[in-house]
Amino acid sequence: VVICDTSDPEGPANSLFGEAFYKMVLTALKPQGMLVAQGENVFLHLPLISDCVSSARTLFPRVDFGVIQIPTYPAGSIGMLCCSKDGSLSVASPVRELPQEVLDQLQCYSPDMHRAAFTLPPFVKRVLDK
Repeated sequence: VVICDTSDPEGPANSLFGEAFYKMVLTALKPQGMLVAQGENVFLHLPLISDCVSSARTLFPRVDFGVIQIPTYPAGSIGMLCCSKDGSLSVASPVRELPQEVLDQLQCYSPDMHRAAFTLPPFVKRVLDK
């Protein structure tokens, strides 16, 4: 798994938001490897997100985009670009059940919240499905 919590795509970090970077990560991943990259904010950067998703889809057999709530980020949320080298692997749903005693202790995570992160608003879905 490669996790990229990058700075915003301005200046030098711009090279971490496109096909050339995704191609380098793809070659570094094992057959069932995944890339999870910072995906900006759907309310502020939808054209950039669309470009990133399109670029990733040219390389990875499975690309999911999710949105999580982060109150301290601009507009209160941040996106996640989730790319799998194995097309059968997806992070859009939990892959295992947590014991109830663990779920009872969690404050910000639930299986429903996990799935909801990948249920995109219609205006985002329309753009990313093109």
